[in-house]
Amino acid sequence: MSRSKLLIIAAGLVAVTVAVWFFGMRARNQDLDQVTETVEHLDAMPTVGPIKAPTISRETTFVTAPVDSDGFVDYLAALNEHLREGMTVDNNAAVLFARGGLGMGIRTNRRARTLAILGVEESDLLVPGYDKWAERGDQKVLDQVIDQPWEGSQFPQVLEWLERNEAALRVIVEGTQCSRCYFPMLTDDNDEKLVLHILLDMHQDSRDAAKCLVARAMLRMGRGQFEEAKRDLLACHRLSRLMGQTPNLICGLVCYEIDATAWRGDAALLRFTNLDAPAALEFQRALSELPPFPTIADNVDFVERIQLLDAVTSKWKVPSHSNLTIAFDECLRLCNQELDRYVDALRPATFPQRDNALNSLIRDLRIANQGFGDPSTYVSRVFAQNHSPEVFGRKVGQFYFTRLLPNIGMSVKFETKAKTRIALLRLGFAATAHYAEKGEYPDKLDDLSPRFISEIPRDPFSDGQFNYKNEGHAFLLQSLGADGEDDRVKPNVNQAPGDDLILFVTRPGAK
Repeated sequence: MSRSKLLIIAAGLVAVTVAVWFFGMRARNQDLDQVTETVEHLDAMPTVGPIKAPTISRETTFVTAPVDSDGFVDYLAALNEHLREGMTVDNNAAVLFARGGLGMGIRTNRRARTLAILGVEESDLLVPGYDKWAERGDQKVLDQVIDQPWEGSQFPQVLEWLERNEAALRVIVEGTQCSRCYFPMLTDDNDEKLVLHILLDMHQDSRDAAKCLVARAMLRMGRGQFEEAKRDLLACHRLSRLMGQTPNLICGLVCYEIDATAWRGDAALLRFTNLDAPAALEFQRALSELPPFPTIADNVDFVERIQLLDAVTSKWKVPSHSNLTIAFDECLRLCNQELDRYVDALRPATFPQRDNALNSLIRDLRIANQGFGDPSTYVSRVFAQNHSPEVFGRKVGQFYFTRLLPNIGMSVKFETKAKTRIALLRLGFAATAHYAEKGEYPDKLDDLSPRFISEIPRDPFSDGQFNYKNEGHAFLLQSLGADGEDDRVKPNVNQAPGDDLILFVTRPGAK
């Protein structure tokens, strides 16, 4: 599945929002094509000679190698070199994921290229490999077995699916123990070799595998196999972090979605099992030791940056005229400078700081967009104003930037939600250990530290304490989310209909 198509489904919990983002990307691609056509057909300045590449520098192309025979940076090759640095067959989770069948349902030529880069022989692959539920099952049925313990007789179709994938899951779970994950970033044979066109086959399949792991964890809980269930849930969390090692926004969304799938199983573990204190504390510590989530700032600073520069470079193929070459350099320089502003806005430690800085930039972007109008008309108008090459390049660069910039604000919210879920879970397991040891939940969160948790995590959205309520044999933990408003839902579910994040747990069997 292509990068653009994957964008529709990368965050399953917010399908409408992701679809809007996808159609926005299509519009940006159309704008880019119109701008290109206008630039290429302008004849106000006489031009002769072959295509000339931009100046290679950190300020213009950002990446300075490798360079192709025409003098242009090969951004796709640069991305793959960056991602596979320090990677070996032994530490690369993608080797085992591929052996298990993830990302292998692809065309023969690309599959052969992928396996060669990974150092995997075709004979090393499991036959049959991982069998995706998405291709044969009802998603509503799968949702039922992710949120609570179940028995095989209740859902025989799901049981048969899990048994069919037993060998593949064994290899995939082994892969989650690796420290790194690099799956070659390749395009389809018929596509331009652009970062924008990379295919994310393994990331797509990993979303299905995550649900398989949590479904099996819930089956194991139904059978009383709590240790095995916990191992599957933690494997799902690790799978999330490994998918997030591909540092772009879409892979970040896949990472956050997989972790949200694991959260559903974790919440069921709290709600349906009487964990003793050592077991609850062990799981809480395991959550705290997971690798950090990818940061949106890092994703924008590298992959999203080179994707934008790659798209602009591929479209602005100008003849060898010194003035237009200068304009090309200034176009790229402007894009880098604007991206630097966004990266700086994404660096502050707290969500309120990031949100305020980002909203200010987005307001400026909307104002700039209002003045552009039709792409071809805008570029023709700017060119007709007889600006210097430097000014012309910066004006066109501003247009490219505003039309190609992805929805960073949405990604920041999902990044913060992912961090919030982990914090809520750690507090939930600490509170469960408190109950198991003392026969009651704590009156306040501060009572959990340091015996049950080293320090009380703060709400990543507010940078303050989570809302907490002791209800006797139950407790409520709540984050008010990005809007800071209480959605006032009844505390009998683990996900509020607004943007609040809620963990409500009743001690099983308590009266």
